[in-house]
Amino acid sequence: ENNFFDNVMVIANSFDLLKYKYELPSKFDFFLGSVENWNALAKAVTKEGDFESACKAIFHTNKYEIDLFGQWNKFDEYKKWLILLCAKTQTEKSYVLICANIAATVEQFQNELFTEIFNYIASPSFSSIYDERRKILSLIQVSSLPTNFLSELSSLPKIDALKCLTDLTLVEKKAVFDLLKELGYNRRRECYAILKYVYPDLYCYFVGATTNNPANMTDRHNEYFEKYKWQKITNTLTEDFYDLVEQYAREKGESVYSIQPRSYIVSELYDDDAAVLFVDGMGAEYIDYLSHMFVSLQEKEYSVSYNVGYCHLPTVTEINKDFLNGKKALEPVYALDELKHSTFSYPLNIIKEFEELKKIKEIVMNAFNDTIRKIIIASDHGTSRLAVLVRTTQFDKKIKVEGHEIYRYGRYCEGTDMEQELPTAISYDGKLVFADYTRFEQKGAPSDEIHGGASIEEWLVPI
Repeated sequence: ENNFFDNVMVIANSFDLLKYKYELPSKFDFFLGSVENWNALAKAVTKEGDFESACKAIFHTNKYEIDLFGQWNKFDEYKKWLILLCAKTQTEKSYVLICANIAATVEQFQNELFTEIFNYIASPSFSSIYDERRKILSLIQVSSLPTNFLSELSSLPKIDALKCLTDLTLVEKKAVFDLLKELGYNRRRECYAILKYVYPDLYCYFVGATTNNPANMTDRHNEYFEKYKWQKITNTLTEDFYDLVEQYAREKGESVYSIQPRSYIVSELYDDDAAVLFVDGMGAEYIDYLSHMFVSLQEKEYSVSYNVGYCHLPTVTEINKDFLNGKKALEPVYALDELKHSTFSYPLNIIKEFEELKKIKEIVMNAFNDTIRKIIIASDHGTSRLAVLVRTTQFDKKIKVEGHEIYRYGRYCEGTDMEQELPTAISYDGKLVFADYTRFEQKGAPSDEIHGGASIEEWLVPI
């Protein structure tokens, strides 16, 4: 009789039932779940026969796959807990499995997905681990970052911190901009290599597609834009770059007039099969990003070519739409220019620029038909971030004048009688147009970017 009672097993809860009758994986402990979760799982397992079959039924799948995490934000707490248990049972070594095995709760699992990468920075397999991590983070789409992630990130060397970020959240994007500013222009090549996988949009703004200098800009202009873009992205104006702008300005457009005007290039490209897409405010700074956007077409049945030309002075829309005259034109795109005149703060203004630029490709692809077999994309003028930023630096120079009509927050004025006194202004069509960041004094201030002047970034446009 005593032996009979010694062989009795008492099932005290759902977890015990799962463990002793349905062979729940041995790595699971009671503390991993709440009573409610174990009860719910016990009902599913008793119905389906075992843990694996229950998971397949609940998630409507034949096998565990990382893509199941794509429904993460639609899952209730029970399903999130259950898929964490599923991940713990996998035998293939992966970043998700590593994080799942460390975590005791769903919240800890989410935190580990962000922070465990810090342990692999020096690993030869960092690249593949980063890719796995990026995929799972893009699937679960967590809107807020764990506080410990940001605190641990700040303790890393700047270049290592950059390696551990993604462009999946706004907070991380802003952190990328901050780190680039701290790392500096001299480390740009190192940063480019990291941005290629951390923040592809930013990488392509700097570097573009596989083709180096797709528009065959002159070496001087190519070098200028590489420096300008770094200044813009880091929201800085260094003395070295300011001196470079001054140097160009004193040349009075010599380097610009060595290339072809935009309107001439558009006319040479235009034929009966063509249509022109006018994008307001798109300067030559974007030529690399455009080459990235269209590289997939170039690899298919399309031919894509790139040019850079100069527009008319002053760089305002009113006198820079002549390239559309007598030509078939698509609906103009004004959103990019409107964004540059908005009140979005740095770096959100730049993040939104990429969003607007991406829409251009869709517009182009939807425009092709039996009568339109070629599309020429061109702009009226570029814009300058630094001509606005200069107002907060020691380089700000404003010229007070009387009896002259002043335009565009001081970028140019009517009348040329002061030409000899202003070595960085270009006399053109009865106006004085500043080719550096000097300005005529005028009430008001631009918010984000400006145009009207003759700086290289305002004057040159992509075609």
